[in-house]
Amino acid sequence: IVIGNAGYGLFVVNPEQQKKFPGFDKIDNSSNLSDERLAKNLLTNYCLYTDRNDITYIGNDRGVFSVNTVHQVFKKHENIFGAPVSSVVKRNISASQYRYYVSFSYNGGLQILDESFNKITANPTVPPYPSKPKSSFVSSIYADHKNQLWVCTNNGLYLYNDLKDNFKPFLHDDRNTNSIKYDGITSIIQDHSGVYWIGFFAHGFQCY
Repeated sequence: IVIGNAGYGLFVVNPEQQKKFPGFDKIDNSSNLSDERLAKNLLTNYCLYTDRNDITYIGNDRGVFSVNTVHQVFKKHENIFGAPVSSVVKRNISASQYRYYVSFSYNGGLQILDESFNKITANPTVPPYPSKPKSSFVSSIYADHKNQLWVCTNNGLYLYNDLKDNFKPFLHDDRNTNSIKYDGITSIIQDHSGVYWIGFFAHGFQCY
């Protein structure tokens, strides 16, 4: 289990052995990952994402880091985002190519990066709220079992299409009992049976 927290870095725990491994607290260009460095310059981690190769990506107030928690090898990616990172998704766009999708905690946005993680290939804009002059900020992103990219915002849930570069909205509608119950979305996940679980700002959750 990988645990990220506010101000105390990252920890790896094996619940079967009841053992806590050395913390990834202040990740920089050195190779020292020991708990001794908890004394200063602590990181606040906002998201964790593990890909199929067991590489964990950490979004925090300094950008994105990738960590092989088995071998305790980490890589610091260039911080080209300009804001704390709230979500990271690594997504295949073909059999041999993939892209990174990154969202931000403040003044939310969404950026797509190439395989090097150093070049922004697209900066799609989430549509503004349909009935209010208010822009959307991205709270999290998620790739489902079909590799579809879901974008959670303060103004609804969107399905992003890379090829067409557009967003399909899923919004609350008082006239439709099958619509989502609230437009402030914090998160979404799909379980093994194919059901989507949607989390809301101060409005609980809903299943589809």
